[in-house]
Amino acid sequence: MYDQFARPHIKDIIQKTIEATGIPLNETEQLLQAIEKEYLQKNKNENKYNIGGQLYEKITIAEFVLYKAKRVNVDTSFDEKKIKKIPYADKARIPKLLLAHLKEYESANEAFSPEGLEKLAKKNNNKHIRTVTILDGPLKDEHKDNLFGNKYLENDSIAYFVIYENKQTKERPEMFSLSVYIAANRIRQGLPVAEKKRGTEPSCCNHMIWSMSQLDEEWEKIKKNEQNPIDWSNRKVITKGFTEW
Repeated sequence: MYDQFARPHIKDIIQKTIEATGIPLNETEQLLQAIEKEYLQKNKNENKYNIGGQLYEKITIAEFVLYKAKRVNVDTSFDEKKIKKIPYADKARIPKLLLAHLKEYESANEAFSPEGLEKLAKKNNNKHIRTVTILDGPLKDEHKDNLFGNKYLENDSIAYFVIYENKQTKERPEMFSLSVYIAANRIRQGLPVAEKKRGTEPSCCNHMIWSMSQLDEEWEKIKKNEQNPIDWSNRKVITKGFTEW
């Protein structure tokens, strides 16, 4: 509730109604009906309500809504509609910067082409904006009990980071994280961790799977070149840190 004067008074009305009627807070509809009957109708004056000595016709409240979100690439498909799906798009700096950049070029094909992204980076203190989080629709009740489905979640592990590098120009046009579970599955099937793309070679920043608690100790070993390759035939090692839901 945005009105700071009305907030404590309404909280008090709700609490007194709960105590008088015995209706629990989670029974929203019943509680609203009781508040309407026991308080609002008794304090109504020409379509206005007396709350703490002040008359209100209506009070604006904020409603908490759960949303799904996902990470997407900033590319030539990034139009104004997609930019406005970024959380707090009308207030946050990055979506404002993306929108101004798009309007400057008047075309996503130019604004978010490789050349356009380089110019965008200069406007962002020479930091590239390659991916952003956008909202992907409200989280419905039927989704809440099955948020993860029959999937594996990793705990205490470090993801692989796949970097594509142009062999001639040494430019790195793409980078993304890859879960250890997916990486291990691909290697088990005889596949590379990441597919090759024309003109670029993928490389992985992680060569082993560590839990966060092991990281400090193992980092010293890595610096001393004492790192040992994973035995991919040992399933206990490659599945360590996975939780099934």
